[in-house]
Amino acid sequence: FGGLLGDYRTPLTGSTGMSRPSPKSASAVATPEQLRFYLDSFSSEAQQQGGTGGGLFGGLGEGAGGHWAPSSFSFAQQQMQDQQDPSSPALPVNQEAPRYRPSWLPRAKAVVHTPDVLSPSAPDEVEEFVGGLIPALSQGGDPQLQGAPASDLLDRWTENLREWFSGKVVGPLVEVVEGAHSAVNQYLQQYNQQIRLPAIPDVIGASNGGHAAMDIETLLRHAQAWCQALYQPNTQQGLHAMELAKALTRYDQLLQLLRGRRPADLLPPAPAGYVWSRVQALAEGTCMPAFHWNGGGSWMGRPWTPDLPNDSALVLYLFAAFIDAPGWEFSHKPADGDTSRGMPLFLGQLRTRPPNQYSAILSYRPEKPSKDVDAILALNQATTAPMMCMLAQGRILVLTGYNALFHVILLFLLFHKYKYNSALGMHFLQDHALGLAPVIELPELMPHVKHSVFGWWFPPTEAAAGGRAGLASRK
Repeated sequence: FGGLLGDYRTPLTGSTGMSRPSPKSASAVATPEQLRFYLDSFSSEAQQQGGTGGGLFGGLGEGAGGHWAPSSFSFAQQQMQDQQDPSSPALPVNQEAPRYRPSWLPRAKAVVHTPDVLSPSAPDEVEEFVGGLIPALSQGGDPQLQGAPASDLLDRWTENLREWFSGKVVGPLVEVVEGAHSAVNQYLQQYNQQIRLPAIPDVIGASNGGHAAMDIETLLRHAQAWCQALYQPNTQQGLHAMELAKALTRYDQLLQLLRGRRPADLLPPAPAGYVWSRVQALAEGTCMPAFHWNGGGSWMGRPWTPDLPNDSALVLYLFAAFIDAPGWEFSHKPADGDTSRGMPLFLGQLRTRPPNQYSAILSYRPEKPSKDVDAILALNQATTAPMMCMLAQGRILVLTGYNALFHVILLFLLFHKYKYNSALGMHFLQDHALGLAPVIELPELMPHVKHSVFGWWFPPTEAAAGGRAGLASRK
């Protein structure tokens, strides 16, 4: 009310203009009735001192001594002005005044979560992990392993895996990408359709600014709609429609693959053109000689930087994609973990509530996995020191270096061979389209040579490995 009445003295102020202590100051004023009772006490006191006020806000008039006092200014007018004035301290009707209630409990200290930092496993940790993971590799396990030098066995498996990548994955991938549009356009031309799909490399080049942007999604929708209208059961035309649908699916899925979306959330964000250029580079030769474990290739005239995926991340992504589509034959729906052969296999991402037992290939550590979870984890992918990890039986093995990716994949395959009878997702390692059984085939019995069974899982040194150090020290 001081703002309304300015500096004039009222029954609430003394002769000096200073506020007098309220006789009701011990009570909270929260309702208009309480406020009316509170001010009436002053009004009656003022009347005893000779004032002329006519009750609570009875009217605006001049009181004793020539000073202004409340008179005909009604409570409703005051409430309306309070509502129009946002700075007014008046409380809304029927709302309790806020009260401070101190807590007797001390405020809890903020919990600081320290980051979970992993470091490469030591040789003894590697030996213990592998021995517990795959008993067949330990002493007294598979008799065929007892006759093979451990270092030679690892070298053989690693070279087999590199050759498998070159002959089964990246090499055929280049061929199917370059010819995916031809199979579609052949059927479209046969039925005199005007729709034609461009080559996938041209679509990727257009998206990178090389040509005018292509609305390839619109073309695909038109082609799929025409294919559906073409289908007639139990006819030659129906067979052609099924073949066309298969070709359209492959075209679309290959495009999604190069965009890093099949499987999703596994490859760091990258231009599709860069992924395609690295696939072409890795396809040269018979064992991916262009592979850089902690780097990649130049892109658009610039050298590789960590904002692009390194080859370790890219090759693992292609490995997961090939497991989902062996022989680059795609189904209409990507794998989502459902399987009837082995453990459910998740690629790139997990369900909101995954089962207690599953296999996976991920780019992050799952939250509180059970001991029945086995997974390949690709961590630190956006750096020049990526780490490849194997999670199994509640423990984690961390490897880094040139052969880290290949060693982790080999452990993953061996674990599924001995634990799940070679079942991997919806397929078996020995399936012809997958062709992974020969990669980890056991050699014929050889004269026994004493070697550390597990030492060769750790990156070798020049002193210990001799000629093999050249392979381990690459890029």
